[in-house]
Amino acid sequence: MSRSGSSHPTPRLCVVGHPNRGKSSIVSTLTENDSVRISPASGTTRRADRFEFSLDGRVLLTLIDTPGFQRARQVQAWLEREPVSPGARPDRVRAFLAEPGHTERFPDEVALLRPIMEGAG
Repeated sequence: MSRSGSSHPTPRLCVVGHPNRGKSSIVSTLTENDSVRISPASGTTRRADRFEFSLDGRVLLTLIDTPGFQRARQVQAWLEREPVSPGARPDRVRAFLAEPGHTERFPDEVALLRPIMEGAG
């Protein structure tokens, strides 16, 4: 049972994109939460944080604010280094997340890909 009291899980959506393009601003506005860190400086969001969108005291949606893609081309190159079928792509992303050293080398990409691989849209 979700925190909203229904037997259906609360939908979770990741807000992803390039750095400093308004992801956190969208999350702050939609959730009416002033604790979302917003700054004109790129790289303010360093981890995936969850914020609930509620209406009349009922949680309707969880938005996950993620860091921006800092090294998108390097991650894409790693993912494409071994050709895989479309059905095996999620496993390739899981392999990327499990690779030793990627949390340190690609911290932003790991932070934004992990909640997606855990089922967030």
